[in-house]
Amino acid sequence: SLGVAYWNAIFQDEAKVDWAAAKKSHDEYLKVRRYFSRDFYNHGSEALDPGAWAIWQYHDPETESGIVLAFRRSGSPCDRAKVSLKGLVPGRKVIAENLDTGEKTVVDGELEIVLKERRSSVLFTYAP
Repeated sequence: SLGVAYWNAIFQDEAKVDWAAAKKSHDEYLKVRRYFSRDFYNHGSEALDPGAWAIWQYHDPETESGIVLAFRRSGSPCDRAKVSLKGLVPGRKVIAENLDTGEKTVVDGELEIVLKERRSSVLFTYAP
Protein backbone atom coordinates (compact mmCIF):
# COMPACT_ATOMS: atom_id res chain seq x y z
CA SER A 1 0.00 0.00 0.00
CA LEU A 2 0.99 3.60 -0.33
CA GLY A 3 0.27 6.38 2.12
CA VAL A 4 1.08 9.94 1.09
CA ALA A 5 0.32 13.48 2.16
CA TYR A 6 0.94 15.92 -0.67
CA TRP A 7 -1.15 18.62 0.94
CA ASN A 8 -2.08 19.48 4.52
CA ALA A 9 -5.12 21.73 4.78
CA ILE A 10 -4.01 23.09 8.14
CA PHE A 11 -0.44 24.08 7.19
CA GLN A 12 -0.54 24.66 3.44
CA ASP A 13 -2.36 26.63 0.82
CA GLU A 14 -3.50 24.16 -1.85
CA ALA A 15 -2.51 26.61 -4.58
CA LYS A 16 1.14 26.26 -3.50
CA VAL A 17 1.25 22.46 -3.70
CA ASP A 18 3.55 21.13 -6.42
CA TRP A 19 1.02 18.78 -8.04
CA ALA A 20 3.41 17.95 -10.90
CA ALA A 21 5.95 16.62 -8.37
CA ALA A 22 3.17 14.71 -6.60
CA LYS A 23 2.13 13.08 -9.89
CA LYS A 24 5.74 12.20 -10.73
CA SER A 25 6.19 10.59 -7.31
CA HIS A 26 2.94 8.64 -7.61
CA ASP A 27 3.78 7.46 -11.15
CA GLU A 28 7.19 6.30 -9.92
CA TYR A 29 5.52 4.26 -7.18
CA LEU A 30 3.18 2.64 -9.70
CA LYS A 31 6.20 1.68 -11.80
CA VAL A 32 8.03 -0.11 -8.97
CA ARG A 33 5.35 -1.31 -6.55
CA ARG A 34 5.33 -4.88 -7.87
CA TYR A 35 8.86 -5.40 -6.51
CA PHE A 36 7.85 -4.81 -2.88
CA SER A 37 6.43 -8.33 -2.71
CA ARG A 38 9.57 -9.95 -4.17
CA ASP A 39 12.90 -11.03 -2.65
CA PHE A 40 14.39 -8.49 -0.24
CA TYR A 41 18.09 -7.89 0.46
CA ASN A 42 19.50 -5.40 2.95
CA HIS A 43 22.85 -4.03 1.72
CA GLY A 44 23.25 -1.32 4.34
CA SER A 45 23.70 -1.20 8.06
CA GLU A 46 21.36 -3.35 10.12
CA ALA A 47 21.54 -0.81 12.95
CA LEU A 48 20.14 2.70 12.90
CA ASP A 49 23.52 4.34 12.48
CA PRO A 50 23.46 7.98 11.28
CA GLY A 51 26.90 7.44 9.71
CA ALA A 52 25.86 4.45 7.60
CA TRP A 53 23.88 4.15 4.41
CA ALA A 54 20.57 2.30 4.20
CA ILE A 55 20.44 0.34 0.93
CA TRP A 56 17.62 -2.05 0.06
CA GLN A 57 17.21 -4.27 -2.96
CA TYR A 58 13.97 -5.90 -4.09
CA HIS A 59 14.53 -8.58 -6.74
CA ASP A 60 12.15 -10.54 -8.96
CA PRO A 61 13.91 -13.86 -9.71
CA GLU A 62 11.47 -14.69 -12.51
CA THR A 63 12.39 -11.62 -14.56
CA GLU A 64 15.86 -10.98 -13.07
CA SER A 65 14.79 -7.38 -12.57
CA GLY A 66 14.34 -5.24 -9.52
CA ILE A 67 14.92 -2.00 -7.70
CA VAL A 68 17.56 -0.59 -5.37
CA LEU A 69 16.70 2.15 -2.89
CA ALA A 70 19.65 3.95 -1.34
CA PHE A 71 19.60 6.50 1.49
CA ARG A 72 22.67 8.45 2.55
CA ARG A 73 22.11 9.32 6.18
CA SER A 74 22.96 12.63 7.83
CA GLY A 75 26.24 11.49 9.41
CA SER A 76 27.65 9.54 6.48
CA PRO A 77 31.07 10.84 5.42
CA CYS A 78 30.97 8.74 2.21
CA ASP A 79 29.37 10.10 -0.95
CA ARG A 80 29.37 6.73 -2.71
CA ALA A 81 28.60 3.09 -2.07
CA LYS A 82 28.96 -0.12 -4.08
CA VAL A 83 26.31 -2.82 -4.00
CA SER A 84 26.72 -6.40 -5.19
CA LEU A 85 23.29 -7.17 -6.59
CA LYS A 86 21.81 -10.36 -5.16
CA GLY A 87 19.71 -12.90 -7.01
CA LEU A 88 21.27 -12.45 -10.43
CA VAL A 89 22.59 -15.34 -12.46
CA PRO A 90 26.42 -15.16 -12.13
CA GLY A 91 27.91 -13.14 -14.97
CA ARG A 92 24.52 -11.62 -15.91
CA LYS A 93 24.69 -7.99 -16.97
CA VAL A 94 21.74 -5.73 -16.30
CA ILE A 95 20.88 -2.17 -17.23
CA ALA A 96 20.40 0.02 -14.18
CA GLU A 97 18.44 3.26 -14.49
CA ASN A 98 18.60 6.13 -12.02
CA LEU A 99 14.97 7.24 -11.85
CA ASP A 100 15.95 10.77 -10.76
CA THR A 101 18.27 11.49 -13.69
CA GLY A 102 17.22 8.90 -16.29
CA GLU A 103 20.88 7.88 -16.63
CA LYS A 104 21.32 4.23 -17.62
CA THR A 105 24.39 2.12 -16.84
CA VAL A 106 25.35 -1.43 -17.76
CA VAL A 107 26.07 -3.24 -14.50
CA ASP A 108 28.02 -6.48 -14.20
CA GLY A 109 26.69 -7.49 -10.78
CA GLU A 110 27.94 -4.42 -8.89
CA LEU A 111 26.11 -1.09 -8.79
CA GLU A 112 27.95 2.08 -7.78
CA ILE A 113 25.72 4.67 -6.13
CA VAL A 114 26.76 8.31 -5.73
CA LEU A 115 24.90 10.77 -3.52
CA LYS A 116 26.76 14.06 -3.08
CA GLU A 117 24.36 15.42 -0.47
CA ARG A 118 23.83 14.00 3.02
CA ARG A 119 20.22 13.11 3.82
CA SER A 120 19.50 12.28 0.20
CA SER A 121 18.24 9.21 -1.61
CA VAL A 122 18.01 7.61 -5.02
CA LEU A 123 15.96 4.85 -6.63
CA PHE A 124 17.31 2.58 -9.35
CA THR A 125 15.52 0.03 -11.47
CA TYR A 126 17.42 -2.75 -13.21
CA ALA A 127 16.62 -5.39 -15.81
CA PRO A 128 18.51 -7.56 -18.34
